[in-house]
Amino acid sequence: MRAPILLTLAFLLAGATAHAQAPQCVDPRARCPASRRSVRGCCPVTPPRECALAAPTEGCAEACTRTRSTVACLHAGQRLLADFDRLWIAPTGTRPTQAMRGRAVEAYTIACDAGSNVGCDEAANWLRQWMRYPAALAVQRTACTRGALDACVSVAEMLGPTAAIPGQPARPFSGVDPDPAEAHALRVRACEGGEPVGCLSLAYASRDAVGVARDPSAVRLALRRACEAPGVDVAALRRTAETEGAPGASELADEGHRARREARGRLGAISSACSQLSTDLAAGRYGPVDHEAQGEALRRGCDASVPSGGRTPVLCTMLQQFGRDGGVAGPAPASVDAGAARSR
Repeated sequence: MRAPILLTLAFLLAGATAHAQAPQCVDPRARCPASRRSVRGCCPVTPPRECALAAPTEGCAEACTRTRSTVACLHAGQRLLADFDRLWIAPTGTRPTQAMRGRAVEAYTIACDAGSNVGCDEAANWLRQWMRYPAALAVQRTACTRGALDACVSVAEMLGPTAAIPGQPARPFSGVDPDPAEAHALRVRACEGGEPVGCLSLAYASRDAVGVARDPSAVRLALRRACEAPGVDVAALRRTAETEGAPGASELADEGHRARREARGRLGAISSACSQLSTDLAAGRYGPVDHEAQGEALRRGCDASVPSGGRTPVLCTMLQQFGRDGGVAGPAPASVDAGAARSR
């Protein structure tokens, strides 16, 4: 699986869900006094009355335009998209228009400009779907400039795209002037900043010679750094990723939504890097076959894998098979056995 990168980190905000009126977490990265910080480090902000549960969407959208408040604009964007979906699935009546989605993106862009990296993510997600790549690049640059390293990787992938399949040409982004040198600098910045997605992207760039000379040793180093993820608490990310959202709450009303999404994105990058590293080591691409390092990569990848639908993650199954085939990885972790038991 190819984690670069960016497209998989943004999920669509949609669905006709109820909007809880608890204080909202505008941005988990927001800086605020410790006395106001939530358990996840968020800075809660109560939504304006125009975005209350019973208030019409138009009122919330007008509040966004008038106040340019991040919380009002995030709510307005989500409610406009929810209205679009509600009309889309309705058997009869008024049909939704693309203008509704356009207004949602405008609201998210205002939130982005006002300081919300969540707004930048959501706006870029839709702009990329519509192939408005220069506009998507602009909002991701805004978040990157504010220190969002995952956004920096998104910018790098647009300025110097890597191939989805090794040996195949990378798909360019129409309207975006390539800048492989800047792309490389952003990847290095993200990787050195402790972002596994950045290290994985750097590995693919070194493999494809994007902004840097092709260098197998650099590929291995970047994959290893993404797989080992120094400074990242993988167990804590797993707990966050596996946490269920608040019943009946909208994604923005549930302050853990953003944290869960980021955790899943980082875990996906770690497990993808471990999988690729294990494959490369087994194939002897960096020298003699190293079974010990291969087993360690599989173990780390398994630890970063989140079970889905009661099924054992692929890397955990591979780790079990590796042990049965005489590898040095040793017995599968307890979490693997538990996953296997759930799948039977």
